[in-house]
Amino acid sequence: MAAIVAGGVLLSWPSGETASGVVGPLLIGVACLGWAVDNNLTRKVSAGDPIQIAGVKGLMARAVNLVLGLMLGGILPQGPRTFGALVVGLLGYGVSLALYVRAMRDLGTARAPLGAP
Repeated sequence: MAAIVAGGVLLSWPSGETASGVVGPLLIGVACLGWAVDNNLTRKVSAGDPIQIAGVKGLMARAVNLVLGLMLGGILPQGPRTFGALVVGLLGYGVSLALYVRAMRDLGTARAPLGAP
């Protein structure tokens, strides 16, 4: 796992940059580590209802991303854009995560695809 994170940091390192450009690659490494932890925790609860698991994870992700976005100066979209974002999130994250959790339960984690949600 450490080699994967180190590889991600090295691949994202900007060429010709000094040590001051280290923040971006380190944040990518932290994101990879968080993704690994998330996948391992999902594996532990994969025997549960996939729709409920995806719903809880989606609510948590939505809350965290909303708070971070607002803290960084973002604004909430209005009208159709909000609805469109909700539909994209439901289809792009919710459905795929529910299917992934179901696959982990039915196929086992050893056969789960790499890079899944």
